[in-house]
Amino acid sequence: MKLENSSDTSYAALERLAPLYAAMAYKLICGRTAAEQPEPLKVQGDSEFLRTASGKDSVKVFAVMDELMGAVGAINKNLYAATIEKLKEI
Repeated sequence: MKLENSSDTSYAALERLAPLYAAMAYKLICGRTAAEQPEPLKVQGDSEFLRTASGKDSVKVFAVMDELMGAVGAINKNLYAATIEKLKEI
């Protein structure tokens, strides 16, 4: 913006810039994180899990999966470790 690059610090110039900076500040203050703006999962597949998870809130799906992985880790440490390794390789 031409006015922003100007060294004019008069009241009139600053008054014209104020709405721009107010809008920018509002956007920063009210901006949401990824956790607050979950992406719908776009997955395709024939398994019941993939069909059920498709289009759902990714944060909530990962919360369910985290709970499941906790149970898997308690029941079958080898399966848990193998799954973690697969995720690390992605």
